[in-house]
Amino acid sequence: MCAGMAAARAEGDDNAAARQLICRLSGRQQKRGRKESAPALLAGLSILLNTLTLLADYTPEELAHLAMVVFNPL
Repeated sequence: MCAGMAAARAEGDDNAAARQLICRLSGRQQKRGRKESAPALLAGLSILLNTLTLLADYTPEELAHLAMVVFNPL
């Protein structure tokens, strides 16, 4: 997790895109023109890692079926 945070805080075009994605995953609002905050990056990175673990454990078809069961319980 620390290595992921260090990579997310590094400069560069690819890292800027990664920071934006990770911050977006966190669901936290950022002021325009400001860099992503460390808590937002940490929250987003946690969600990203959990999502990758979920995708490793289930096929897309299984996830689609589970989503259908959750959102249409009848």
